Amino acid sequence: MSGMTTEILCPGIDEYMAPFMSFFRRSEGRALAESYVCGLLMDGERKSVEPMSERVNASERSMQRLLSHVKWDEQGVLSTFQERMLAATSDSMGLFLIDDTSFPKKGRESVCVARQYCGATGKTDNCQIGVSMTYLGPILFI
Repeated sequence: MSGMTTEILCPGIDEYMAPFMSFFRRSEGRALAESYVCGLLMDGERKSVEPMSERVNASERSMQRLLSHVKWDEQGVLSTFQERMLAATSDSMGLFLIDDTSFPKKGRESVCVARQYCGATGKTDNCQIGVSMTYLGPILFI
C-alpha cells in the first residue's frame, strides 16, 4: 500500500494528513491512517471498514488493524484537529448552521431508531434523526 494510491484516489490527502503524521509511530500506521481518512471522504453509503477498504484498494484486515492495534497518539491528533478547526472557523462574520435530518427506517435494529416525527415522510414514523452543524464563512461579493 503506497501513498501514491491514496493520492490518486484523494487529491490533496498528503497535504491534509501532514500535520497528523508525527502522531503515528510507524510508517504502516501513517499509510493506513491516510487510507482510512481517504475512505471517509470518498463517496459511498457505508463508511465501515469493509466497503472503505475496497474503495481505497487496501486490505480489510490492515484497516481493522489500524482501529484495533496500531499505536498512535490520539490526544495529539485530537488537539491538532481542534486547533485546525478553530483556525478555519474563527472569522467573526462566520455562522454555524444547525439542522436535523431524518432517516426513515423499516426495522428497529439500527441505533436510536424510534417512532418519532420524520421530516422525510412528513409524519410520525420509524426513523433515526441526525443533527449536523455546518460552518459558513463570510460570503464575498465580487
